[in-house]
Amino acid sequence: MICKFCKSVIPAERIYGATAICEVCGQANMKPKISNPFVRWGLVAVITAAVAGTVYYSRHSILAAFNPAYALTIANLEEVQKIHERCLRGADHECLVAAYQRMIQNDPNDVSAKANLAFQLTTLKRFTDADPIYREILASGTGTYDLMAFHAVNLTGLGQRLDAIKWFEKSLGINPNLVDATQKLASLYVQEKRPAEAISLLQSFIYRFPSAAGSLSGDLSADLELFERAKPVERIRLVGFSDGHFALPLQLRENKTAELFMVDTGASVVSMPKSDIEKYWPELLKKSRPTQFSLADGSKIEAQVATLPLVKIGSWDFKNIEVAFCDSCARLAGMSLLKKLKMETSSDGELSTLTLSR
Repeated sequence: MICKFCKSVIPAERIYGATAICEVCGQANMKPKISNPFVRWGLVAVITAAVAGTVYYSRHSILAAFNPAYALTIANLEEVQKIHERCLRGADHECLVAAYQRMIQNDPNDVSAKANLAFQLTTLKRFTDADPIYREILASGTGTYDLMAFHAVNLTGLGQRLDAIKWFEKSLGINPNLVDATQKLASLYVQEKRPAEAISLLQSFIYRFPSAAGSLSGDLSADLELFERAKPVERIRLVGFSDGHFALPLQLRENKTAELFMVDTGASVVSMPKSDIEKYWPELLKKSRPTQFSLADGSKIEAQVATLPLVKIGSWDFKNIEVAFCDSCARLAGMSLLKKLKMETSSDGELSTLTLSR
């Protein structure tokens, strides 16, 4: 080894590990590292190959992290599924659109991918893009309640309210347990100035699912006010579920808030709790007479009977309607009122309608 200070030769015995002490000038020299160009470039080649391999085999994961939509265009089907799952977890709707488009590109008959693509487009409010996809699937005869409900949402976005109502009704006819679809359908009824249908639908849903009362009672109260102010109509259409329960708003006294009664063709008279008589017609308490009614289970119930001077259904007036009342009586629109109306019923799956006219 040569001393870099005085250029003297440093013998081996003066080299201590990585340090060499020159015995001529006494300076400490660092032992130079052995540099073999073949070793160095070989190491560089190995590292480069490793990095290139990692990038190649992970290229879709890397692309998916920065631009998943582009990554999907060059990914194979296995990679598409992985990116799709990642997009689902992150609720990345644009990415999901690209994923389903890639699936459809691979299999043009993949109805599930087409339906999910339409759902994502609707979520992104790309209603015009989604519309032909819904129509293609439904025209093929493949229709599920969720597809119909999403189609109705999409039609609402396009401003086609009447068609949206039709498809919401079809969806609920298959699955009557959809609270979101029920609320959206009720809202469309109101927008079309058909509050009676909204009221009956919401109350029928609450009858089936009492726990939904908290989330639907606000809509119901607002719709009742709209019904009282609605313009005169020739027909009143009520909407309910297959259990046959239709809610009908009855105004028991002029300029008073309507109360909801369930339509009951098996009840001979209109019935209501005694508190209704005390609230709306207290003067009739002394004029009432005792009676006894038989219930569906064969039991008897003691009640009082009176004649209401006026009962209103929207703009329709009915005079001298016989009613029964007691502490435990329910609000039922019985035949003492219904016999004054024409009634037509229809059903479509789980959804039923009752149309009233004078």
